[in-house]
Amino acid sequence: MDFSNCTNENELLNNVQNNPPFISVLYLFSICVTGVHLKNNDFKVSSFVREATRSLIVLFLAVQIAAVLTALYIYRKCVELILKRREKYRGLVTGPDAYWALENVNSRSIINILMTIELSKDCDIKELLVKAIEERLLKFGPEKLTYCAKWSEFGYSYWLKNVTDLNRQIRKDDLSSLETALSDLANEPLPDDSLWEIIIGEKSVYKNCYYVIFRVHHCIGDGFSLMKQFLEILVDKPDSNEMKNIETNRSFVEQKTSMFHKLTALYYTPAVLGKQIFSKPDINAFHNKTLIGKKFIFWKIYELKRLKEIKNSLGCSFTTMLLYSIAKGLQHNLNTDEVTLVIPAKISQGQSPSEGFTLALLKIPLKGRFQKMFSTISKNTQTLKTLPDFLVNYWLLKVGFSLLPLGLIGNALKSNHATFIFSNIPGPGQASIFGNVVQDIKFWLPHRDKTGIGFSVLSYGDKVNIGISADQACIPNSYQVEALMDRIVANLDELHINVK
Repeated sequence: MDFSNCTNENELLNNVQNNPPFISVLYLFSICVTGVHLKNNDFKVSSFVREATRSLIVLFLAVQIAAVLTALYIYRKCVELILKRREKYRGLVTGPDAYWALENVNSRSIINILMTIELSKDCDIKELLVKAIEERLLKFGPEKLTYCAKWSEFGYSYWLKNVTDLNRQIRKDDLSSLETALSDLANEPLPDDSLWEIIIGEKSVYKNCYYVIFRVHHCIGDGFSLMKQFLEILVDKPDSNEMKNIETNRSFVEQKTSMFHKLTALYYTPAVLGKQIFSKPDINAFHNKTLIGKKFIFWKIYELKRLKEIKNSLGCSFTTMLLYSIAKGLQHNLNTDEVTLVIPAKISQGQSPSEGFTLALLKIPLKGRFQKMFSTISKNTQTLKTLPDFLVNYWLLKVGFSLLPLGLIGNALKSNHATFIFSNIPGPGQASIFGNVVQDIKFWLPHRDKTGIGFSVLSYGDKVNIGISADQACIPNSYQVEALMDRIVANLDELHINVK
């Protein structure tokens, strides 16, 4: 049974928010679970008692949690009434936005995106982008683009209307040493409390092509949402097949709308949270260190055709082959049997670009022969789809982070267990901005807590861009980062040779 598959959580979650106790729902659900269990288990007493005990425990915990949520709900409403009196107030920060708004100077929640744009005619690249932002993104994009997030003395963050100065937020800089520039900029604060900025290379890199760095705070949206906004708003109208490709491949999580799956996931919330809180964190050379904020950025380009040939020959997913290549690449650095990684996902579509963001933890092996490693990674990724982890964490981000004040949020979902984060996003075949072709797109993930390494994969056109961002506390120099990327690509080449 697949608990992670859902597309319309808003109905359930709004009911939870508007009626914090929600005990009656859990009570009725417990009865349903008991009935289903009796039907499927031929009235086995021992199994029935075990399930009945679990239902009672869940019900007891629900009563306690409901009391706390009710008190927090009332307190939050009081805070909201006070903050409404402030000038330019635009509401409290809620859900995943509250999670990403909580950051420190060594790991800011900023997604860094690199585009290569080829000008089709003699025009100024900055004027082109200012026009695109003014006429498209600011008009049709999320209103949060003109906001800034502030922390209140009451323990909650809130939105303020910000002054959008395009001359400061869209600027030119020296990007001739691109790798160094990206590494230096990766964790820099955004200007004037804004949630985004664009940096343009002062000189063309070849022909009439320019490097353009988009730096976007995660509050604006996750990787998939940003790609969707890019295709729907910023660029020229895409081919309908491009959006169809993004939609059908948009998530590591498949979709279902059954309310039964949602209630079942809620039933397993205590077990999932207990597993995440009490599981042992990774202990290796790349993890469990305090991040220092200095980042190393690197990337490699791989042919999409080759990856498809590997996928078709082995009958596996892109995620499996990429994680296998990463795991084998880490063998040189880490003397451990397995590592934990964070996988972000999108499980619903809402009005807000950050709507539906969730994540889960996945363990993959680092040792063993090819067949054993590959099959274990494939099995673990498939099993994760059937677990309620994604939906439980979505509920925590959506509801819990809307009610919990700063002091509690800081410890509710810390990323202390995983060595790295991995994100795989399908992109379009090609895009253009007012007729000027976007030749390439790459992106890099922000770090969080003690997880200081991120692997990002984005297909664009006929190629796949594999990126890595690493905090200096985890990988001390850029040479080791480059060597790791070389090994990952070599592992993909080896897979391709073997299947050929």
